[in-house]
Amino acid sequence: MNLNSSLFILVLFSLFCGLVSCNGNKTINNADIEKLGKSLNSYHSQLEQFREEFGGTYQLPNVSFFLFGMGNREKYLYKSGKLLRLIHGMQRKYFYIFTTSNRTTI
Repeated sequence: MNLNSSLFILVLFSLFCGLVSCNGNKTINNADIEKLGKSLNSYHSQLEQFREEFGGTYQLPNVSFFLFGMGNREKYLYKSGKLLRLIHGMQRKYFYIFTTSNRTTI
């Protein structure tokens, strides 16, 4: 993870925790930044521990579509960023896809 993505996560986390509000009532100070940095480091260490304990990570299969829905539920097809109702073919959701050198982010 590079510095820009770490700072982005830090800002999102601070917004989520209410340290910075949209109306500008609160400000973030150095103590808050240190606290958020420690929290982020703790999260990364817990994630690494979880991955070691339960098998790590793996690449998704190189398939062009995914099917969703079991039993009496509605069936969906995901392909190329589009989530379609399988029976009618109507688009329910579109996901903008960004690719990086080592993974795809939705």
